[in-house]
Amino acid sequence: MIDQGRPLTDRQYWEEYYQGKATGKKLLKCHGILDRHLKELLGECLTDRGPGQRLLEFGCGNSNWLPYFAGNFGFRVSGIDYSEKGFELAKEKLLSCGLSGDIHLLDFFTLPTGFTGSFDVVLSFGVVEHFQNPSQVLRMFAETLKPGGFLATMVPKMTGLQGRMRHWSHPESYRKHCALPLSGYVGEHKRAGLEIISAREIGLTTLGLNLRDRSILGPLYGAYIKLLNRGFKGLVSHNLVHKWGVGSGFLIMATKKSIQEKEG
Repeated sequence: MIDQGRPLTDRQYWEEYYQGKATGKKLLKCHGILDRHLKELLGECLTDRGPGQRLLEFGCGNSNWLPYFAGNFGFRVSGIDYSEKGFELAKEKLLSCGLSGDIHLLDFFTLPTGFTGSFDVVLSFGVVEHFQNPSQVLRMFAETLKPGGFLATMVPKMTGLQGRMRHWSHPESYRKHCALPLSGYVGEHKRAGLEIISAREIGLTTLGLNLRDRSILGPLYGAYIKLLNRGFKGLVSHNLVHKWGVGSGFLIMATKKSIQEKEG
C-alpha cells in the first residue's frame, strides 16, 4: 500500500471548495502577480519542449493551466482530481476553449500502471502542502515522470508574517497546510529523489488574511487584492520578490534524474 503522506484534508473539503467556482473560456490571462510569475518562470524552463509533449497536472480541478499549455505550447494534457466537482470544472474549461485533454476522476494514490514513467512535464499547484509528509506525495508524482522529466510544485507561503497572519485569521485553514519554509520544501523534493532546478518565492504577499468571507472586512480585503494584482502586476518582478522574501507562495522546479545519472 502506498504511504499517503497523512493527508490534512479530505474529499468533502475539496467538493465544498469547488462549489461556485467559475467556468468559461480562459487561457490564463494572468490577472494576478502570482500567475504572471508562474507563467514567466515555467515559460523559461519549457521553451525547448515542443508540441506533443505529455503534461499531467495533479489536483487539476477548475484548472486554467491545462488549457494554457494545450493552447499555447501544443502539449498533450492530462489531469487528475478526486473531487467530482473539480473534475467536471476541469473538463468544462478545456471544452469551452475548444481544446481536448484526458481528465481523470481518480485518487492519485491509486493510479493505474499506465501513468508510471509516461509524462514529460508534471504540475502540482496547491497540493503537496495538504499532507504532513510531502516527500511521500512528491515521490509518487516523480514516478509518473519520464527520465529527465520536469516537475513544477507551487505551494502557498505559510511561514513568516504571512503564515502568522493566516494562523490568526483562519486557524482552521492554517491547520490544513504543512507550514514549511522554502528550504523545507526543497528538502522534501530531494528526499523524493528529485534534482532541484530552481526554488524561489513568487507572487506578492496577501498578508495571509483571506477575509473575503467577512461581511465588514471582505470589501476592504478585495480592494487590497485588486491593488496588488493590478497596481503592482507589471512593476514587481519575481527576482525582486525572491530577493526581498515577500512572496505569497513558493515555486520549486525539479527534474527526475536519468537512469545514467542514477547509476553514476
